Amino acid sequence: MPRNSRCAAAIGFACLWFLQLAANGLKAAETLDLSDAAVEARLQRDVGYLASDELEGRGVRTRGIDLAADFVAREFAAAGLRCDSYNGTPFHEFAVMSPGSTGAVQSLVCEFGDDKETLTIGEDYTSLMVTSSGHFELPLAFVGYGITDHARGYDDYSKIDVRGRAVIILRQEPQVNQPSSRFNGTETTDNSYLLTKIRRAVENGAAAVILCSESTQIAAAEGRDDLLEAELTSGLGTETLPVVHCRRAIVERCLKRSIQRDLSTIEAQIDETLRPQSALIPDCRILGRIALTRQGKKLRNVIATLEAEGPLKDETIVVGAHYDHLGRGGWGSLALGANDEVHNGADDNASGTAVLIELARQLSRMPRQRRLVFIGFTGEELGLYG
Repeated sequence: MPRNSRCAAAIGFACLWFLQLAANGLKAAETLDLSDAAVEARLQRDVGYLASDELEGRGVRTRGIDLAADFVAREFAAAGLRCDSYNGTPFHEFAVMSPGSTGAVQSLVCEFGDDKETLTIGEDYTSLMVTSSGHFELPLAFVGYGITDHARGYDDYSKIDVRGRAVIILRQEPQVNQPSSRFNGTETTDNSYLLTKIRRAVENGAAAVILCSESTQIAAAEGRDDLLEAELTSGLGTETLPVVHCRRAIVERCLKRSIQRDLSTIEAQIDETLRPQSALIPDCRILGRIALTRQGKKLRNVIATLEAEGPLKDETIVVGAHYDHLGRGGWGSLALGANDEVHNGADDNASGTAVLIELARQLSRMPRQRRLVFIGFTGEELGLYG
């Protein structure tokens, strides 16, 4: 049986056991509707909120992770659990630090002949892949959507040598919203995935990747050119190299000055002909510095307790579930960076978190011989950090 299936089965048996205990031991004076309909309604409500777009997939870099933690804490408190173990709060805080031997692109400069444009991290670009520290100075090439798909008769790399160059790659894929597109109609193929684009660049000898938002993405975002946030590592199964996501306006200036072409026109020509428009970019270089970053992200486990009575009251049973998920992609996402879409995570693990909360509600209303500690873990998607 696969590991996920074994885990799901174990969780299911444990939940049934706990819920049966609660049903048998419920105090008449503290009633809680245990009908199937009432329990199902509470579970659906909790999963619905945790997996809603408002919580942005509960990724550790999103505002939604804090909303989820606050929600779990409120529900624990409403169920009557003790929620003051950490400085009067239920929050066990810890920091996750970036890797110690590698880093991100901390500075970036575009050279246009004798002119230079210094880019600001977080405003003009984001660094997406952890790689070895150092400096780079690279010539540029534009490779359209960075796709090699022989089955569909399309290859952005077929007539260009990008070895030792930084390649500018459009996100998404050609004819993205056209039902008749050979790239699976209005659905995306794996050619649109960020990781696929990086692998193709590595296979063709590129030394760095500069991602650029495609025009339909900006239109869908009401004109915003939202930058991706991720921290990709070699654990994703590809060689690491500098990968940044630059504002489209910066790429536009580069192409207009170097090859006198407009990016929107290039996109339209690819969509119309399905012929690559790849080109070397003369008189333009990208200079960068990769430095170690040790900035931490503070995360919160949510911990609450039900005390017991009797000779076994100092023994403890821990009931837990992780409440974090993948956010808008990044660690663990199979569609990494495809559309910057919310990964809602109903099964992984809003459903488990909802069951955790429901167990707390029911078990708080029955006699207990042992202490029960309920933990909503975070950072699970990062590698069981919480």
